[in-house]
Amino acid sequence: ALAANLGAVAAEGAKLAFAQARRAGETTLDRSLADTVADAARTFGVIADYWRADPKRALDAQSAITGGFIDLWARTLDRLTGKPAEPLVPVDPQDKRFADPLWRENPLFDFLRQAYGLSANWAKKLIDDAASVDPQTRERANFYLRQIAGALSPSNFLPTNPELLRETFRENGENLVRGVKMLAGDIEA
Repeated sequence: ALAANLGAVAAEGAKLAFAQARRAGETTLDRSLADTVADAARTFGVIADYWRADPKRALDAQSAITGGFIDLWARTLDRLTGKPAEPLVPVDPQDKRFADPLWRENPLFDFLRQAYGLSANWAKKLIDDAASVDPQTRERANFYLRQIAGALSPSNFLPTNPELLRETFRENGENLVRGVKMLAGDIEA
């Protein structure tokens, strides 16, 4: 049943691609999207310029993220060998994306959750600590960061989401077929 449903997902995916291609041929480029992407790039460029202006400051920022990942990897290795290890990035009880216990109990999913949090927190700190950047630019950068970080959450992808994997196996992939059909319908509409 799972194999049949994965085949159905592939077939629905082909329909989805066709609907998207047809829609793209009927519409013109949405300038507001292009303008938003350009503004995000300019905004992040201002933040990057602050950090690039001082090599020591840039090295300190790079060392912070590198050190965080080394610490996270060491804690994950401890867990994988049966040793207790406190999380580097604690679970945020307000963040429902990571509410399932497997995000904490399984060392792989916990690593993904923490790596995501570590990266997002580091990027936010870069924005917030860019001292010479005006408040409006900092606010826009934080807005764009929230959008990008939200889109890149491991909870959004089948192989990195324990809840979705469990549900997919429980339903033999029927949930994926329904999802692709709904997405194709939305695009068509």
